[in-house]
Amino acid sequence: MEITNDRPVDPAQRRRQLEAARGQQTPAAPAAGRPDATYTGGDAAAVDRLVGILRLMNPNDVQHIEQLKERIAEGSYRADPEELADLLLGRGQTPPQG
Repeated sequence: MEITNDRPVDPAQRRRQLEAARGQQTPAAPAAGRPDATYTGGDAAAVDRLVGILRLMNPNDVQHIEQLKERIAEGSYRADPEELADLLLGRGQTPPQG
């Protein structure tokens, strides 16, 4: 019996190889410079679920998130580590919206 090491080292590549051997379809690996978020697979149920989540989002939350992104990019956002820890542990109040 001959033992060879022809398995791919990359776990994602190995998974695709195993699924292909089982006859399952897998999404193609993202092209260089193309983010994973552009997956164009055929999972309509997942897309419908995400669209539903987006429709239920409060527009003020979306605006607040955009403001936070801008502040982070500018370097003007400073988080209080103790306040964040309390929020994550459910011991604090949610920050004011605005």
